[in-house]
This record gives sequence, structure tokens and C-alpha cells, in this order.
Amino acid sequence: MKQSETDYSKEVSAALASQAVGRFLKESDNDTAKNIGSAMQVAGAVSTVSTSIDMLSEAGSNAENMAHAYRIPIPDIKKQLIAFAVIPILIVVGTYIPQYIKGKQAMDQRIAASAKQVEIVKKALEPVCVRVHADNPNESRSRSSYTVMGYLRDSGATDCYVHVQVNNSGTIINISYVEGVDINKSLEENLMQTEKDFATLQKSFENLNVSVSNPEILSYQAIPQQFKDEFLNGTFYKSFRFYDQDAPISLSCSFDTETEDQFDEYTRPKIHFFLGSK
Repeated sequence: MKQSETDYSKEVSAALASQAVGRFLKESDNDTAKNIGSAMQVAGAVSTVSTSIDMLSEAGSNAENMAHAYRIPIPDIKKQLIAFAVIPILIVVGTYIPQYIKGKQAMDQRIAASAKQVEIVKKALEPVCVRVHADNPNESRSRSSYTVMGYLRDSGATDCYVHVQVNNSGTIINISYVEGVDINKSLEENLMQTEKDFATLQKSFENLNVSVSNPEILSYQAIPQQFKDEFLNGTFYKSFRFYDQDAPISLSCSFDTETEDQFDEYTRPKIHFFLGSK
């Protein structure tokens, strides 16, 4: 007896694709795209369930045909069928749904903690910065970390900003400072400006009630003397990097520029400071 052999691959692929595109659209900042993404995920889920039902129905029909062909009596299994349908649902509800709810609650707590810390850092920088940008953990829930950036001056040849990284548990894990270097001023003048700006931005974090991987990140003040000496004895056209192995935190300083033959009006030499946990 010929059995039904419907090819469901297209239906399955379409359902999975719909859900995948839906998930992608839900990450958009556009509300319309988010709504379309949600609708596509629902449609994909419905299609998957519908296809599964069709496949199970066809399998049952084929089994019944085989039983008739080989003259095997078909028992009355309505009760068994009910159990067959209900038990897997109970397993899913009893096992996976509580785990999902527990996982979601834990994520919600982490997101709330991250959002709180990000807001504290943002408010600390606003009095001294002309512009502050902060990620919104509630809008980017799947990210491993979030950033707050404070710009001490408007963008230009000597721009200066701080970059604070907060992990998805709400803990500050590192702070980076970037200072633009003006070749129309002396190396000494540039270094003095850098130290002044660094102190201004770092002072914003004094006595800040935040979770931090190492408190020294918020209180560290001194630019390593070895970096200052190398910068003052160098030129505007030679890059170098320094790691302070003796510091209580992970500290690196660098001067990034172009060689004199590559230096042009688009070159923006900068001094970088990184403060993180060891």
C-alpha cells in the first residue's frame, strides 16, 4: 500500500526563516520594524506548529493504512492519544517554562542593575562634559556590556573624551581616556593639557557609589612618569605604547600618530589611557 510522503522542508524552512527575520527586526530602534518583527515571530511559530500537526496527522494516517494492509487490529486508543498529547505539554510546562521564567527574572535583575549604574555614571559626567552619550540596557538586553561616553569639549583637533564600560551585571570594568594632540602647540603644552583634562574627568568619579571591579580604577590619578618622559623626549610623528606593570590596576598609555611622511590634515594624533582590573 502506497504511503503519503509529503515534503515539508519548504514549510519548515519558511517558518524558521520567518522567526529568524522576526528576531532580527525586533532589535531595530524603529518601532514599526519592532512590531513587524514580533508579528513575524508569531507567524513563524504558528506555521511551525501547523506544520508539525500536519506531519503528525500524516504519520498517524500512514500507520493506520499499514495496520489495515497487514491486517493488524487497531485498538481503541483515544485515552492513550490524549495522554500522548498532554504528557509532553505537561513536561514542557513543568520543566522549561519555570526555567525560562527564572532565567528571564535573572536577566531582568541584571538589566535593572546595569541601567542603574549607567545612569549614575552618566549623571556624574554631565556637569563637566558638553555632551554625554549612554547605552540603554533596556533597549539592548542581549549585550555583554554597555558604555557611557563623556565629551569634555566639542569635536575638533584637540577633542577629549572618556569611555566607561559597564558589564551586564552592572559593574564598571574599565575606563578609557582619549586626548587629542595639537601639533601647533609644544609637547609640554599638550602634556599639561592632557593632565588637566584627565584630572577633570577622573574627579567626576570620586566617591561615586557604583559597583566597580577594582576601586583603584575610579581613584587612580597619576599619569606614569615613564610615559611623560617618553612623550616629551619624542616627536609628533612617532607612536609608542607604555604598560605600567607596577600599578595596582591594569594601566596602559599610548601616543598614536602617523610618521612625518604620512602625516596630513586628516591625521588626528591622540593620547590614550586605559584603566582596568588586573
